[in-house]
Amino acid sequence: MKSTTPVSKIKTEFSLRHATSFGGAKIFLEYLEKIKLAKALQGLVTVKYL
Repeated sequence: MKSTTPVSKIKTEFSLRHATSFGGAKIFLEYLEKIKLAKALQGLVTVKYL
Protein backbone atom coordinates (compact mmCIF):
# COMPACT_ATOMS: atom_id res chain seq x y z
CA MET A 1 0.00 0.00 0.00
CA LYS A 2 1.36 3.39 -0.95
CA SER A 3 0.12 6.61 0.58
CA THR A 4 -0.85 9.44 -1.72
CA THR A 5 0.87 12.10 0.40
CA PRO A 6 4.37 11.62 1.76
CA VAL A 7 4.38 11.93 5.54
CA SER A 8 7.15 14.52 5.36
CA LYS A 9 4.78 16.90 3.53
CA ILE A 10 2.15 16.85 6.28
CA LYS A 11 2.13 20.10 8.26
CA THR A 12 3.06 19.83 11.93
CA GLU A 13 1.81 22.36 14.47
CA PHE A 14 2.67 22.18 18.15
CA SER A 15 -0.37 23.67 19.83
CA LEU A 16 -3.40 22.28 21.60
CA ARG A 17 -5.77 24.72 19.94
CA HIS A 18 -6.27 22.43 16.92
CA ALA A 19 -5.62 19.12 18.69
CA THR A 20 -7.42 16.03 17.40
CA SER A 21 -7.54 12.38 18.31
CA PHE A 22 -4.86 11.85 15.64
CA GLY A 23 -2.22 13.76 17.60
CA GLY A 24 1.10 11.97 17.37
CA ALA A 25 0.13 9.99 14.26
CA LYS A 26 2.67 11.78 12.07
CA ILE A 27 5.56 10.77 14.32
CA PHE A 28 4.34 7.17 14.28
CA LEU A 29 3.93 7.16 10.47
CA GLU A 30 7.42 8.63 10.02
CA TYR A 31 8.79 5.82 12.18
CA LEU A 32 7.01 3.18 10.09
CA GLU A 33 8.47 4.71 6.92
CA LYS A 34 11.94 4.83 8.47
CA ILE A 35 11.93 1.13 9.35
CA LYS A 36 10.39 0.32 5.96
CA LEU A 37 7.58 -1.68 7.52
CA ALA A 38 5.44 -1.80 4.37
CA LYS A 39 8.30 -3.36 2.39
CA ALA A 40 8.97 -5.92 5.13
CA LEU A 41 5.30 -6.92 5.26
CA GLN A 42 5.16 -7.33 1.48
CA GLY A 43 7.96 -9.87 1.75
CA LEU A 44 5.93 -11.92 4.24
CA VAL A 45 2.77 -12.15 2.17
CA THR A 46 2.39 -15.40 0.27
CA VAL A 47 -0.64 -16.32 -1.78
CA LYS A 48 -1.47 -19.90 -2.72
CA TYR A 49 -3.53 -20.46 -5.83
CA LEU A 50 -5.50 -23.68 -6.26
